[in-house]
Amino acid sequence: MLSDAKAAGVIRRMATVCALPWTSQGDAVYFTRQIGPLKHHLCRVGKHLPYGVWLRLLFAWICTEVERTGSPKVLFGESFNQFLQQVGVTGSHQEGRWASTTGLCDQMHYFFDCFVDLRVSDELNESGMTHTTAARTILQWEADDPTQDLLWTASIKVGEALFSEIKSHPVALEVEVLAAALGSLLRLDLFLLLTYRMHDLTMPVQIPWEELRQHFGPELEEGATEIAGNLPAAVSRELGVLSAGWPALDYVVTDGWLEVRPPLPR
Repeated sequence: MLSDAKAAGVIRRMATVCALPWTSQGDAVYFTRQIGPLKHHLCRVGKHLPYGVWLRLLFAWICTEVERTGSPKVLFGESFNQFLQQVGVTGSHQEGRWASTTGLCDQMHYFFDCFVDLRVSDELNESGMTHTTAARTILQWEADDPTQDLLWTASIKVGEALFSEIKSHPVALEVEVLAAALGSLLRLDLFLLLTYRMHDLTMPVQIPWEELRQHFGPELEEGATEIAGNLPAAVSRELGVLSAGWPALDYVVTDGWLEVRPPLPR
């Protein structure tokens, strides 16, 4: 797997977005997750570690915008507001899918003040990348005015390592499916995980339940008892919701693993 630079690059980005915390980590400085050969470290230099839905939307959009424009400079203006509207979140401060979008502003600060270190290793090889998401940020918005678009002059310059990674190994996200995935964090992470796993997939791949438990490990231990008690059933339920609007998704749930197959033709 690691001898293929393209595969390793896609895996690194998959792990970066999919291994982020679901919930607040309080005053913790580090967050680490081991997923088979992948080890993901998140280290804050700011107030808190980033987490949750907003963080995943933010990272997904940044990757999509870099692929669309071909530039490391990302402007949070009309394009970002349109993206939020497409996934069911309006750009104003007090309206939309959640009661307040101030959480997004907080998560932007937290995320851009973090270092991400990801290692992919096996018995013979190791591939790694350490980066910040943004090399430079300008974050300004009218947080107290519900009539204003949420982000009006915010911009970032994506770090060199991440920019090179995105440009070298583009992976398209289906925004319509992303909107359907926002009903739960498990569903959202499954969508992101399978989007990257299905990229350029030519043969079925089997993901053991133990690997998925490692992926969702901290959250399964912190109160998600229904998921922890029967992960295959929870995954099957969430994939059933996703597949209704994701024609390319082809999978089989077995007792031992989740089998993901090459995307179905349109």
